[in-house]
Parts: sequence; C-alpha cells; structure tokens
Amino acid sequence: MKLKKSSTMFMRLRTKYLSSKAIALFVINKKLKTTLQHDSDFGKLTDIQLNRQQKNMTLELEHLSEINTIAINGYTFENRKGEPYLIWRTIDFTGPAKDHYKMIFKNIDGIELSKKYIAIVEAVL
Repeated sequence: MKLKKSSTMFMRLRTKYLSSKAIALFVINKKLKTTLQHDSDFGKLTDIQLNRQQKNMTLELEHLSEINTIAINGYTFENRKGEPYLIWRTIDFTGPAKDHYKMIFKNIDGIELSKKYIAIVEAVL
C-alpha cells in the first residue's frame, strides 16, 4: 500500500514538474544566459513553441514585466571545435524590448550545449 502511494505521488510530481518542455526551457534559458553573459538584463524564458518540419522555434521571454518573442528560423545542431552547438539561420525579435534583444544577439549565431544537454534538447526539439 505504501509503495503504491509513493509510486503514484512520484508519477504526479514527474508529470507536473519534469515535463520535457520544462527541461528544455531550463537548459536553453541557462545556456543563453551564460553564452550572452547578460544575466541581469536578459529576462526569463517562459515558453517555447516548435515546428519540427520547418525547423523553427519561438521563444517567449519576460523582460521587465513585458512579454517579448524571439523567432528562430532554421535551427540545427553542429559541432564547432569539438563542442556541440544549437545554431540558427535567422533570428527575429518582436515586443517592447526588441531593440534590446537585437543588440544582445548581434554577433551570436548559436548556443554551446554540453554533451549531457544536447541529448535532452535534441529529443525535445
């Protein structure tokens, strides 16, 4: 009886807190902040939407209580100097802070993901 309760509780926690989308949000948010080195003014990644056929990704960010959107077109994975990267062809910004994000992403065309994260993000994406 106790084992069944524990198993049921674990399954509820797993489905509630450890969804693949939540894991991908956490990993991408963490890696974006370290890649861009703008922890204080970057904002928080709140949602991700994918189109696997066209390889497009839409990220929703909250910055200073305002919602902004980053549309990544043509994402793929590539190795650079032996490290796996999530890269994209084009990136578009909408929202009140779009100029802020254009400045931050000015010379960035990919995010370095360690080998332990690449499998998680690749599975979700």
